[in-house]
Amino acid sequence: MRYIYVLFFMVCIGCAGDDPHLKGPILFNPSMLPGLSSEESACVVSSLKEHVDLTILAASGNYDSSSVFSDFMYQIEGIDKALFNNISTRGGIDFTLFLPTNSAWARFLAANPAYKELSGSQINTLVRGHLMDEAFTYEAILRGMPHAPDMNGAIVVFEQDVSACLLINDQATPQIVDDQCKNGVIHVINRVLVPENGLLGN
Repeated sequence: MRYIYVLFFMVCIGCAGDDPHLKGPILFNPSMLPGLSSEESACVVSSLKEHVDLTILAASGNYDSSSVFSDFMYQIEGIDKALFNNISTRGGIDFTLFLPTNSAWARFLAANPAYKELSGSQINTLVRGHLMDEAFTYEAILRGMPHAPDMNGAIVVFEQDVSACLLINDQATPQIVDDQCKNGVIHVINRVLVPENGLLGN
C-alpha cells in the first residue's frame, strides 16, 4: 500500500486578503511519492525552464506559445487586485498554474466564437479557473490525485486516461510540466479549462 503524506498549512501569512478561495497550500512530501512509470513519463516533457527567481505571473510571460493567456493574467490587475497581488508576489501561498497554449485558445474560440471579446469578469473567471492555491508537481498530481478547488471554488478533477496520461477536468492534458517558480509551479496544457456553465458575467 502506498502512503502519501500531506502537510496542511492552515495559516496564510496575511496574504489572502478577503478572498475565500485563498486558503494556502497543501504540500505533498515528494520523498514519499513513488516514481513515475515509463508510460506516465512519456506523456509529458519536463520543463527545461526553472524560474525560481520569478513569480508564476512573470514566468508565464516567458512562454511565447502561451502569450494570450499570460496577457489575461496581467489584465486582472485592474479586475481582481487581491488575486493579482498574490500571483505577482512571493507571499504565503504557492500556486499551481495550468497554462493553456495559444493553440488551445484558438481551438476554444473556434468552438465558442461568442467569447472572442471577453468582459473583465469573464477574464477573471477564466484566469481563476486555471489556478489552484496549492502547489502540485506533476508527480504529486498523478500519485495523489488531489481533487482540490480552483480559484473559482470549483473542484479540479484529475484522472488518468487509457494511456496513463493525466487528464484534467476531462478536458486537458499537460504538455510541459514542473516549471518551478518563486511562488508555485506551471504546467502547460493543450486545452482551455472552461466551467460547465461557461464564462458567466458581463
